[in-house]
Amino acid sequence: MAKTKSVSKSKEPKQIKEKPEEKAPKRIDIGKIMALKRARWTDEDIAAEMRMEPAAVSKVIRQYIRRRLAEGGL
Repeated sequence: MAKTKSVSKSKEPKQIKEKPEEKAPKRIDIGKIMALKRARWTDEDIAAEMRMEPAAVSKVIRQYIRRRLAEGGL
């Protein structure tokens, strides 16, 4: 019995995995977020307007308040 070699019928070149493109960090308009918060918008409404997660909005607001308190004025 003769041995046969298995030959790949596909002659396509191997695909090289590309690195995902690095995205620039999203710029956050803190002034707009704080203006909406002062207008008594909820964090969820602000997040929808700014196309962010509600948790990210809360974090931005907390950081803003801490920074302002550290500077001595709010």
